[in-house]
Amino acid sequence: MVDSGATKHICANRNAFSFYSSVGDGEEQVYLGDSRTTSVVGKGKVLLKLTSGKTLALSDVLHVPSIRVNLISVALLGKVGVKLSFESDKIVMTKNNVFVGKGYCDQGPFVLNVSEIINGSVSSAYIVDSYDIWHARLGHVNSSYVIKLQRLGLINMHDKQSMKCDVCVESKVTKKVCHFVERQTELLGLIHTDLVDLKQTMSRGCKNYFVTFIDDYSRYTKLYLIKHKDEAFDMFLSYKTEVENQLDKKIKGLDQIEVVNMFLLMIIVLKKELFMK
Repeated sequence: MVDSGATKHICANRNAFSFYSSVGDGEEQVYLGDSRTTSVVGKGKVLLKLTSGKTLALSDVLHVPSIRVNLISVALLGKVGVKLSFESDKIVMTKNNVFVGKGYCDQGPFVLNVSEIINGSVSSAYIVDSYDIWHARLGHVNSSYVIKLQRLGLINMHDKQSMKCDVCVESKVTKKVCHFVERQTELLGLIHTDLVDLKQTMSRGCKNYFVTFIDDYSRYTKLYLIKHKDEAFDMFLSYKTEVENQLDKKIKGLDQIEVVNMFLLMIIVLKKELFMK
């Protein structure tokens, strides 16, 4: 739990510590909110792997077995440059304006999104990044270069190479060969049309759809805003009349898929007219 009132990081589970040193009986105590005190058994470092892929290293964490909830001190995070922003029912954690992790409100208190607790020794840096983070940060370089930088002490990394990088796999996939498409050699030889739903965004004239007509040869495009789908066929008739009068020639064909769509729209229009009668 993230606590703005806590002055120390506190953990109840001994197995959560990656580095641990015992404290003598009665040497240290923790003062609780109800004025009671409880003994500190030990202290050490806890590594939390966040769902963002980064690892948060908490130093000087007190081991208090009697504590009911593990506490992360906001004040101590602030001292090492980790900034926490509370936004509505969530928290966002950043360092040097770089996203580190996030959390959420769990019936009152805020908790971090933690994927696992890591055991083992790592660098003393407060934020220890994973291999995947450094691989992406360095422009998806070869894994050998990332490991070499770690050996030279130039970067802090808590794990070795993990699974294959999805970005690298996708970038190496070759495109399929595009088959040659024969274009028309004259105006109105073939018309492409499409009916598009504007979803939740209506036009200024309260139109919910638009229909386009594109000449395959010239790529000249005509667009009509419509309120209902069944108006698309009327727009086609209007477009057909306009371009045939302008060019003094007839439309020779529509794309096969669009012919079916127009036929269905024509049936809808006819049914609507019959129903109104």
